[in-house]
Amino acid sequence: MDRILLLLASNSFSDVSATLRDAMEKAKDRENISIGLSLGEEPGEEEAQEMAGYGELTYLCPGSDSWHDARRFWRGEALIMVSQAGMGFTKGWDAQMQRTLRSLGPHAALTGMPPYIWHVMNTMWAVGASKVEDGYLTLHRGAAMHLTTAPQRTPFLNPGFCFAPAAFFRLVAEDQEVPFLMAFAQGWKLYTLHLPLLSMSMHIQLPEVRLPDDGVTEAFLAEYGFQRKKREIRPSAAAILGLARQNLIIERKMPLNRIVRQRLLYTGERSGKRMPLCVTCFLTLPVSDGRLGVQQFYFRQLCEAKNLPLMCFAEKEMLMRVQNVLPNTLEFRRSYGIRAEGQLDGERVFHWLSLSLVHFLESARSTYTAYTHYIWLDPDVLRCPVWEGVNFQWQGVCTNQIVLARVREELDLSMIAVPTELLAKLARAVEALVEDSVRRDGVWPDVHEMWKKLIWEHPTWFRVLELPARREMIYLAMAGHHGV
Repeated sequence: MDRILLLLASNSFSDVSATLRDAMEKAKDRENISIGLSLGEEPGEEEAQEMAGYGELTYLCPGSDSWHDARRFWRGEALIMVSQAGMGFTKGWDAQMQRTLRSLGPHAALTGMPPYIWHVMNTMWAVGASKVEDGYLTLHRGAAMHLTTAPQRTPFLNPGFCFAPAAFFRLVAEDQEVPFLMAFAQGWKLYTLHLPLLSMSMHIQLPEVRLPDDGVTEAFLAEYGFQRKKREIRPSAAAILGLARQNLIIERKMPLNRIVRQRLLYTGERSGKRMPLCVTCFLTLPVSDGRLGVQQFYFRQLCEAKNLPLMCFAEKEMLMRVQNVLPNTLEFRRSYGIRAEGQLDGERVFHWLSLSLVHFLESARSTYTAYTHYIWLDPDVLRCPVWEGVNFQWQGVCTNQIVLARVREELDLSMIAVPTELLAKLARAVEALVEDSVRRDGVWPDVHEMWKKLIWEHPTWFRVLELPARREMIYLAMAGHHGV
């Protein structure tokens, strides 16, 4: 095995000690790993003693970050891995990662976003992008790797995890602002690691990337198959966002063995008579242009999820536009929601919509009657593209109870699954609570307090899933869970 330089950066040694200990305990050949720490403050006496126990460990204080300091730590190691505080490792991670990298050729680098330890899908994720604003590209978690059988090409790089030959870091660190563009310019290929060899114990937000003022090169866009519109004279900074919006982060075709497994699961799902209809609503709500653009991006991503039984309500003015993306779209009418006096504007329309979710499900049922469950989905609930061959399995969310999630004592209403038998009862219960609040206080109830009261008054109706973050319940269906 080749020698690895493991790099971590943090304010203090105590922040990274657990990550470092896990990496060394789980490594197959810890004697072949040297360590470089970029610290913001000097370690104390006890910390210094712990650091001495790792053997070949050096640190810089004050350090910059792992990418800038890589050259100063390097002592001839063949490979370098950038890690971060909160990262966990699986047994033998160093050997498996070396084998994977070696299979990709001499000018390859592994990156990606490790799963959170509490996530329902134990899978690596590609680095995705959602918007370009004022020349800055916003990066976040992209496509899930749970159906892949090999690393997948990616345009983007996670600066918190990268495993590559030392030569890669010597070249790329010179232009740290846009490392993935420098990697391409130097002839390196980035891949998303497909094996969940790593995990994260905390949420990490990727830093924004300042794109060059003159845009990105035609060669970079062509590498990933992005087709520029003819009217564009030169590469624009926003063009790179098309890579994410075209879902070119991963190969979209599923391997044959995965297709067979998906079909078998889907056949079992149909034979179990779970046939849900997902319902969403896309309105021209009063939000800023930037926020509206992000909402539209995620809404389109939801509509493009193949094999997801989805229908949508849209305003008359938006009906044709939405039907171009999702043909199964009906005209929205105010009568579909709870009774409201006066004009719906400003924040009042958000409040009204959140109180009317069950009524939208009931309106969908009046048109589409053959389904066993009706599932509300926020239009921005799906934050990553999904495989075009994936079949959603609903065992974990379609039961004889109303299923929704709770995150740290706060209910998550981005997805609510209601069995047909309880839909009318739930709608009448919502109406009663809304009318009682208006009669007693003259205002609509707080939506979260209303749902808490529903659960308290009708405990046998509900099953509440304890999940670690919002918008995670949909991944139960993607992962094919039978329950939580």
